[in-house]
Order: sequence, then structure tokens, then C-alpha cells
Amino acid sequence: MRAIIARDIKLAMRSGGHWALSLIFFALFLALCGIAMGGQMTRLSELSLPLTWLAFIFAALLSVSQIFRGEMEDGSLAQFKLAGIGMGTVSAAKLINYALLTLLPLVVMTPLLSQLFGLNGPQIAGLIISLLIGLPAVAIYMGLSGALLCGQKTGGFLAILISAPLMIPTLIFGVAAAKAFPDSGIMAAELRILFGLSLVSVALGFPAIIAALSANLETS
Repeated sequence: MRAIIARDIKLAMRSGGHWALSLIFFALFLALCGIAMGGQMTRLSELSLPLTWLAFIFAALLSVSQIFRGEMEDGSLAQFKLAGIGMGTVSAAKLINYALLTLLPLVVMTPLLSQLFGLNGPQIAGLIISLLIGLPAVAIYMGLSGALLCGQKTGGFLAILISAPLMIPTLIFGVAAAKAFPDSGIMAAELRILFGLSLVSVALGFPAIIAALSANLETS
């Protein structure tokens, strides 16, 4: 697993900034939303939390089809299987890389972009905590879409169709958790529900990812 993670990080660093496309989209989406609303700080503050969560999910979708496709196309998945490396190990390594290279940079960028919406300290903290708690669910659902579509030549639109219904509960409670944090703190009921959704997504989604990769290997 460590070798796969290290290899993917090296490849990302040599890709000429391809890994940063999601981060650029995230920043542009929020900046354009701020411009479209004419800089009305009251309106921006009210909509900042749902807009940030939407931008987070849309940015995550940009690279979902590439999570496993490269390994499927160059035969790496088949070689891993022949070498006795389980699909669980490969899936975990690829999801960790997806979280490190795509999702975490978005969370790190959030405090800076939140300044566009005039958020205060507790609001920014609640937004970051909600994104971190919801991150496993986002990674799992995106990984599941990527595993289902890794055998397809084109699957961007299909990835959206598959991921969107799964992401709705996480989106709803992610926004609610961010709103509840300034008043209720870390013990907010919405944060606990979001944490539970992330745990359920890992428990149910990770085996589904393994099964999808195995099925695609058998049919390729």
C-alpha cells in the first residue's frame, strides 16, 4: 500500500499540475459566485456554506473517473491481482491518494476562500470541520463511481449520475453541521449525524468498490 501511495504521489508531481485542476475549479467557482451576487455581504454570508459544499463536491467530481482508470488501462490492476495483492489494498491506497491529492487541498484552501464571503472565525471552523468529517463519505462515493466506470472509455456524465444521489445526504447534513457549529460546537447533533454517515459510507461503500474492481477485471 505504501508503495502504491508513493508511486501515485510521484506521478502526480510529474503531471505538470494536472492534480491541481480541482483546486483551480474550486477557487473559480466560489469567486464567480461572489461576483455574480454583486458583493452583497449579507447575501454572500447566508449562502456561503452551501456554496462551499457544492463547490467541494463539484471539484471532487472532476477527477473521479481517473481514480482507477489508469491502472485498469495499463494493466496494473491485473498485475496486482496476479501478484497476490488484494483489491482491498489497492482500493485503500488509491482512495488515500485521492483524498490527499484532491480533497485535502480543497479543505486547506477553504479558509482563504471563505474571506470572500465575510465569514467569522467560528463559521470558518465549522465549515472546515464539517468538510473533514464528510471527507471519507465523499472519497468513498467518488471511489465507487470511479470503480464502476474504470472499464469505460468515457464516464464523466455517468459518474455524476451515480454519485449525485449518494452525495445528497452528506451534502444536506454537511451544510447543516457547518451552520450548527458556531452555536453548538463539536457536540452538535448535525456533526454527529454527518460522522455517522461517513462511517456508514465506509462500511458499505468500500466492499462495493472492491467488488466493482473485481468485476471489471473479470470482464476486461
